Amino acid sequence: MNVKETWIDATLDSLDGILPARTDDSLYDRVMSGTANPVVKTNSIGNSYFWSAAAGILLLISLNILFAFYYRHAQVPSPEVPAAMANEYLSYLGHIKL
Repeated sequence: MNVKETWIDATLDSLDGILPARTDDSLYDRVMSGTANPVVKTNSIGNSYFWSAAAGILLLISLNILFAFYYRHAQVPSPEVPAAMANEYLSYLGHIKL
């Protein structure tokens, strides 16, 4: 046997003679009595959190509508403007010889 197999056997043999943990005899009865009468718990948020969230959502929707109208009526640049900007931006490439 090599060292690894010896270690595996020693580890497995170390569990011999171990007994399972004992519980209190009345534990099962206490658990079952607790599940017979479950406690109904309702979770709710406070009114201030609710109205703060509602105001935030309303503000977000209002800003979206406002900017949608703004960009709808904004001037659209002519097609020549981006071409001129690109020529000016890339003008330094004319000096480079490949």
